[in-house]
Amino acid sequence: MIKSLQGYKLSTKVLGLLSSFFLFSCITTQESVAKERKVEPLYAMDMNDERLQVRVYSGGCTKKEHFSIETLETEKATELTLVRIKPDFCKVRVMGGQVLEFPMSQIKVKKNQPIMVQNPFVMLPAPPKIFKNLKQ
Repeated sequence: MIKSLQGYKLSTKVLGLLSSFFLFSCITTQESVAKERKVEPLYAMDMNDERLQVRVYSGGCTKKEHFSIETLETEKATELTLVRIKPDFCKVRVMGGQVLEFPMSQIKVKKNQPIMVQNPFVMLPAPPKIFKNLKQ
């Protein structure tokens, strides 16, 4: 009877150790995903002297704070890249994407200097077909 109790204590310790390891691996996976740097594909972009507007994918939780704008000055132009620093894990999927606006005063670009956007441009996804059997 003492052996079975000792075996029970050992198996609870092993189970506790395994569950702690599993929990830790989930936390570190979430942290590494959250710190992932992703060059964001753009649906559209508009820029003037005062602001930069971009249309990006949104699952419903995308915010301006989830992005950073990186610039790199070269001989020919300033390279501008919009980077998503926090993923959008929501499942709503905003049709047409989310429009974000950044003031040009916060972006390191010299006036009258050419700008080269490094982000890829993609087509907006087609809206879902609600009436599949409807003849046109």
